[in-house]
Amino acid sequence: MSCDFCNKKLMFYNDNEETDCENPKCGKRCLPTPRARTYVQLDDGTELLDVVMLGDVAKTYSHVLQLN
Repeated sequence: MSCDFCNKKLMFYNDNEETDCENPKCGKRCLPTPRARTYVQLDDGTELLDVVMLGDVAKTYSHVLQLN
């Protein structure tokens, strides 16, 4: 789960309850929000590299995969 303002991971939270963001640069009251996550393998022709994409990048990439 992450802060709905800065998208940084929240370590201590209760579902559906506002909490203080643990990121010192943010510090706002926020609702824990699920983080989009996509697992992919990149192939450069010599080896496979396992990658985890988070946030908006993961949402965009997941949408592209669904179109193909």
